[in-house]
Amino acid sequence: MAARRRRPSAAAGRRVAAVYLVGREQAREIDRVATERFGVPSIVLMENAARNAADVALEMLGDPPGAALVFCGPGNNGGDGLAMARHLSNAGVTVGVALSTSPVGLRGDARVQFEIARAMRLPTARATPGGVAAVVRRLGSRPALVVDALL
Repeated sequence: MAARRRRPSAAAGRRVAAVYLVGREQAREIDRVATERFGVPSIVLMENAARNAADVALEMLGDPPGAALVFCGPGNNGGDGLAMARHLSNAGVTVGVALSTSPVGLRGDARVQFEIARAMRLPTARATPGGVAAVVRRLGSRPALVVDALL
């Protein structure tokens, strides 16, 4: 099996003019305008957020990348985390996912992302002490990166 190569950061070789930081309510308003006014499906927003977060995580993990453990909640942040875990896995990172709820409790786009992660056979477990320990064992080493996608 050929080794997977990390993809370069989307910003590699480009100057970023500005970075805007927004609060929770501002982010929700931006998402609302994107979906309602411009018709951007929420799953597309989730994919873009996850892909960009994965790019930042890849830079943090270094080369070769260490393992990553992603804690996911039942809502959109959890969906972002599940999609991010998938992007990290596709880039060659060993990834585990700890869910704060049973998969039945996942809603909307988060449920879609969980089904994709399950089809990819990403290691997932409930975020209980035993569940997290089991996921870490499957990683083969302590995670070099822990992602909070709970709330």
